[in-house]
Formats: sequence, structure tokens, C-alpha cells
Amino acid sequence: MVIDATLEKYIRDTKDFNHYLVKAFNEVLPYLSDFIPVYECYSSNFPKDVRKWLSEKMLLNAQAFNTKQFVQYACEATIVRYFADRFASTIEIEKKINPANKMDVDLVFKDKGFTFNMEIKCSDFNAKEKVDSTNALKIQPVGRLDGFDAILADLQELLKPVAERMSLDGIVAGRNMDNNLKDFLVSANNKFNASSTEYDLNILSVSCGDAEDMQLWYYYMFKDKGLFTSTSFYPKVEYENVDVVVLNNLYFKHYDYFSKKLLDSWDFGNCFNLIFVNPYAKQKKSAAIAELLNICPNQSQTRSHWSYILIKAFLQIIS
Repeated sequence: MVIDATLEKYIRDTKDFNHYLVKAFNEVLPYLSDFIPVYECYSSNFPKDVRKWLSEKMLLNAQAFNTKQFVQYACEATIVRYFADRFASTIEIEKKINPANKMDVDLVFKDKGFTFNMEIKCSDFNAKEKVDSTNALKIQPVGRLDGFDAILADLQELLKPVAERMSLDGIVAGRNMDNNLKDFLVSANNKFNASSTEYDLNILSVSCGDAEDMQLWYYYMFKDKGLFTSTSFYPKVEYENVDVVVLNNLYFKHYDYFSKKLLDSWDFGNCFNLIFVNPYAKQKKSAAIAELLNICPNQSQTRSHWSYILIKAFLQIIS
């Protein structure tokens, strides 16, 4: 493994051996060799910012390693690298595009007359993981159910003998993270230009965990009182500037990478990505969305195809 002298110095000067890149360096893990193209991308496209990026976002510094913060920045860097490799002549990071405020969007690039503005988000999952780690049976509602507290109380009473036989400490509600998605949508909405045209596509990317977790994030949008339903629990006008949400599994690929049999954690093209259109966006941008489907790796069309096949098969069975 050949490492640039600047990168090696930053790694060697980082004394917290729990740092993901330091661990990969010391144990010669592929996570570091997979990272090198990301570093080279930043060095080539953003040479004035690369040292600051290594220190402040890749956390290669003298401070104690913050795992969740690193994972959030790693997800961002993985996505930036993918599009910078393909649209280097137009790529920009941390660009202010909303004249109404001084906030910046994570990534901007252009292709075939379209401008793609992307805000990249990743939850730290701390609250959910705290609940998941308890020795309890978790009841996870799909969407927001009216009267769920009463339903949970009935289930706790009904399933109490089961929990006792399983030596569980109780029965609790699983952590719903739809408020996190709401916050992501509202934050991105404020960064995007409310006067954008049909040639400007505003994208929110959300890095998720495993397949089960991605399914939950889908529910936060489209199940009971979901944010992309007519009965959303939050005013839809507050995120009408967001045209598209891209769910990906980058959190899963980066977090505790060394405990999983994973390769290409730093390759967005090797992720599982699903693209969803905000049905309540201010404008319908069909052409820009079609181009995004062409340039952004995704399984959305495959997912729709298999959904169609399954529905067709079911109808044949019951007919």
C-alpha cells in the first residue's frame, strides 16, 4: 500500500489508536487503501482545503476520536468523491446557493444543463442504539399510529409472561427516527434556493444502517403520517424545496467496519441506494430527476420492477 507523505504524517500524528484510519493503517486493513482514492480526490479537486479536511472532518488530529462524527463525515466524503470523479469540472463543496441566508449546501455539480444541489445527512443513531441495546422486547410501530401508547400498554400486559420466560427486563417501544428525517428535510429546505428552476434539482441524501433500518426510513416517508403522505405529522410546506431523497447504506458500511466482512466502504457506487421523489415538492422536475437516475447509482428501478413482479404474481394467485 503506497500512502502519500502528507496523509501518512496526519495518520502517524493521530495518537488515538481507536481512530478508524489509524486502526486500518496499523493493522493493514483494506479500509485505508479504499480511503486513498477519496484522499486523492480531495487533494486534486480541493487542494487548498485538503489539510483542513484531514484535520477537521477526517479527525486526524490530537483530539480523542469521535466515532459517530467521523462516520458522518466519512459518508459525506464518500459521496463527494463519487461525483467529483465524474464531474470534476463543475464540482463545488460547501456552496451558498440560497440568497436568503448564509448557509451552505454540501455538494453542487452540473451535468447536461442541470444543476444538482445535494445536502448530505447522517444520524448518529445514539438514541435508537441505546434502546436497541436494552434487554427488552421492542415493539416498533410502522409510521405514527394513533393511540399507540394505549396499544403498547395492552401489549406490555399481554406479553409480560413471555418476557419473563425469556428473562427480559420488559417490553418497550422501538425508537422511531422520523423526527430525525423531519429535521434533515427542514435543514436542507432552508439551504436550498426557494426560487430554483426546473433545471435545479435539490437532493437530500440520508445515510442509513442495514436493510431493516433502510426500510424504517422508507416508512418515515410513506407510512402512517409519514412525511411524504397527505397526513404528514409536520407541515409539508416546511420542506417543499427538497425535490428528492436518496437513502443509502453508508452508515452501515462505515460504522464498525472492522467487525463486518465489508469491502469498498468508501465507494458510493457500491452502495445500496434508493431514490424517492417528494410528492409535495414545490415544482415537478421530471427531466432533472430522470437525469439523476442516470448518473446516481441506484436500485430504485430494480426495486420497482420486483414490486411489479410480486404484485402481478399475487393477483394471479387470488384471481
